[in-house]
Amino acid sequence: MVKQLAVDPWDTCEVTTDSLRNSRTEIQQNRVNANVDIQADYAELIGKNDAKFSGDVAVTRADQLITADQVSFQNKQGIATASGDVFYQEKGFALHSDQAQLQLNQDTGQFKNNQFILESTHARGTTQSTELINRNITQSTNVSYTTCAPSKTDWELQARTLELNNETGRGTGRDVWVEVFDLPVLYTPYISFPIDDRRQSGVLAPTFGSSDTTGVDIAVPYYWNIAPDYDATITPRIMSDRGLMLGGEFRYLTSNSEGQVSAEILDDTTTHDLRGQFSLQNKTEFNPRLDADIDLNYISDDDYLEDFGNSLNIASNRYLISTAQLNYHADNWDLLTKVDNYDLIDNRLNDPIKPHRRLPQVVFNLHETPAFGIAKVDMRNEFVHFDHSSDVTAQRIDLHPGISIPMRSANSFITPRLSLRHTDYRLSNQQIGVERDHTRTLPILSVDSGLFFERELNMAGGMIQTLEPRAYYLYVPHKNQDGIPLFDTSEYDFSYNQLFRENRFSGADRVGDANQLTLAVTSRFIEPQSGTERLRASLGTIIYFDDLEVGLYEDSAPITKDSSDIIAELSAKLTDNWTARSALQYDPHAGSTQKATLGMHYQDEQDRVFNTTYRSRLETRTDGFGLADDIEQTDISFKWPITDSWSTVGRWNYSLEHKTALDTFLGFEKDTCCWRLRVIAREYVNDAFDEEPKQGIFFQFELKGLTSFGEKLDTFLEDGILGYQVPEQ
Repeated sequence: MVKQLAVDPWDTCEVTTDSLRNSRTEIQQNRVNANVDIQADYAELIGKNDAKFSGDVAVTRADQLITADQVSFQNKQGIATASGDVFYQEKGFALHSDQAQLQLNQDTGQFKNNQFILESTHARGTTQSTELINRNITQSTNVSYTTCAPSKTDWELQARTLELNNETGRGTGRDVWVEVFDLPVLYTPYISFPIDDRRQSGVLAPTFGSSDTTGVDIAVPYYWNIAPDYDATITPRIMSDRGLMLGGEFRYLTSNSEGQVSAEILDDTTTHDLRGQFSLQNKTEFNPRLDADIDLNYISDDDYLEDFGNSLNIASNRYLISTAQLNYHADNWDLLTKVDNYDLIDNRLNDPIKPHRRLPQVVFNLHETPAFGIAKVDMRNEFVHFDHSSDVTAQRIDLHPGISIPMRSANSFITPRLSLRHTDYRLSNQQIGVERDHTRTLPILSVDSGLFFERELNMAGGMIQTLEPRAYYLYVPHKNQDGIPLFDTSEYDFSYNQLFRENRFSGADRVGDANQLTLAVTSRFIEPQSGTERLRASLGTIIYFDDLEVGLYEDSAPITKDSSDIIAELSAKLTDNWTARSALQYDPHAGSTQKATLGMHYQDEQDRVFNTTYRSRLETRTDGFGLADDIEQTDISFKWPITDSWSTVGRWNYSLEHKTALDTFLGFEKDTCCWRLRVIAREYVNDAFDEEPKQGIFFQFELKGLTSFGEKLDTFLEDGILGYQVPEQ
């Protein structure tokens, strides 16, 4: 007779969460009508209704199984009394006892001196006595409870009484001690914890850390499960250098909407100001074609996010953005109506330029649609009203229809395209001498073409090499646009993709003149069996037949070179574990490298991760102000297991240009079957011009299946270390 769970939850560290709650009702209904089956080596009838069984006795009913050396069974009352090596099992629960009695008709039972296993939560323990009150409730006395494997009990909850309620999905204990490595670390007269994945009201695990902005920082959230479709989290947060902050978050879900409202308020003991934030996010789907998004944000002052945002993920945005939009999606077109607002929150840049609000923006997009049997037409039309408290306000209409004739074969393609861009402005609050109305109409002609060749190579077990030359011609006549203010337009970074754009500017305020030909080539090395791309190399440049006179600013110097910088990109899967990526922008006229990126990434099945990256950028503006925004950085990050359970994590992002570390952290984590520990020390700056770096120590300790203490570090490590994966439970 095998006396164990059908699935041993300690075969691995993985939690086996199943459909226990969903199947329990069906199982219990089956018990009512199920027959009792008894097997044994020996049986003795006592009267009409009673019997004694001995020698490997097994009593089964539906999902219930009890085995023992001896069992007395009272058939009329449905009572089975077992003794001698008693083992009881039902769906997701198993218990080994000295003696037991089951009242099968009432679905109740009593057990003494027990060892139990909860399959669904990867937990086990011992009890002096256990009573099955009904089909859902189990009560025990003098209990030990842990999710650690039997061979190593690193932590243990001990309670005078413990109740497991499958109907509510909660476990409750009284007179509870929590011991970690045999040391008592917590006592509470009462504790409540989840035994499945249902939402429950209660105090969540506190978070705590320390930084030189807030001092010692402790937050204790309380979760309120208001209804199946509504909940709230109320979070008092105590900061030794700032005072008491009260925060709250309310979430809701309706038949067609979901969203959340959050707010914080603080009487700052450092600045003696009342500070806070408010945000609202909502998504509504009225029908499959019509939906709406709202994202509203408010902060009391420009330094709020830097002071009180999560110290691990300080927002580096220059603006706080609020938007609301309505979207309609048809089969081949869509319509967007949007309003937005920008609040400048990064005063360190001394940038007087604040974006214009769009009140509103209406965009109509016609996706590529077949026409005339051989062509495709598309269109992007926009109306926007720009509003500003101190700058020019305007209405802009931008119409951009186009037609293309794509022609393809197995090894070639050519796509001529003709479009027309008409933009009309109506300005107000403009400076004296500046025209009120502007109209710009420009044709845009392009021809995109390419070839595809491949050959087999007898190298490295056999490879397929491709050769993919591409030529892209673009013509846009020049038109002076200096009188048009910049509302939402900037110049794209020069990259490989930029070689094939119709416009070198984003937005509609500038349309770059062009009479140019892009020449590029890509080659790939592909494993024929697996389809794995082992190497991809691309090289391209633009040949200018005319000077480029349209610049972003009025005093931007024209581009008089006969060709652009050369762009090269390379990516390689060197081995199953090593990959490399690099990109280079080289100016052949100046003989200098404008941009360079080189990165190596290592990741293996032992969860070892190592990344190293070098980035440089020489940014020369064309408005006569010289060099700006130069970048030269190195970035190293890793996660490296030391033992089966211990790992180190770290990152060093260093600016060679400013000779300062931008972000440095080093820590370790230990992950076992039943607990996880992370400790990280971090020093960082918000930008390279910060005079003093900020520092902090962050700590997370999780008792799996019970609770977690400290900062939530999962997202921070995933963002900071390429390839980092949160260990499975």
